[in-house]
Formats: sequence, C-alpha cells, structure tokens
Amino acid sequence: MTLNIALSPQIEAGLRQKAAALGEPVDAYALRVLEQAATAPSASQIDQSTVDLLRCWNAEDATVDAGEIASRQREWDEFAASINAHHSSNRNIYP
Repeated sequence: MTLNIALSPQIEAGLRQKAAALGEPVDAYALRVLEQAATAPSASQIDQSTVDLLRCWNAEDATVDAGEIASRQREWDEFAASINAHHSSNRNIYP
C-alpha cells in the first residue's frame, strides 16, 4: 500500500529529527512508527488482560475458611493503620 500524508512543517521536522537521532532514513523511521502503532494492542485489549489477571488472582486466593478470612482481615487492618500512621499528610489514606 502506498500512502501519501500531508504533514505540518513542525511534524515533519520532528520526524526528521527523531530519525536522524537514530541514524535511520526518515521514510524507514516513519514506516517503523506506523507499524508499531498498527500492531500495538488497543487500550481495551490491555484492560481486558488486566481484568483477566486480577480475576485469576482472586480465584487463586479465594477461601471460605473463617480463620483464614479473619487472619487476612487482621493483616489488612494492621497494614492500613501503619500506612495511616506513617505518611506525610494529616489525612487518613485508609479511613
């Protein structure tokens, strides 16, 4: 595919400057930038990957054991109290 793009003088200068800094011809640099943009995952794909990972972690950590739940709650309460006591502002991070 051949693509003709009209660039503003500022964009063209920036493109040339970046290509020169990398020692690349401007057309090769522009092609590489466009290829990277075209093949990069979309924000929604990245977000879904994050959601999937968090769901996996939640499933791995799931428990109905009352003792384990109480232990985790105590650990959380200690963490929150420590953060609230040892940070630089006067407000509670964890109310």
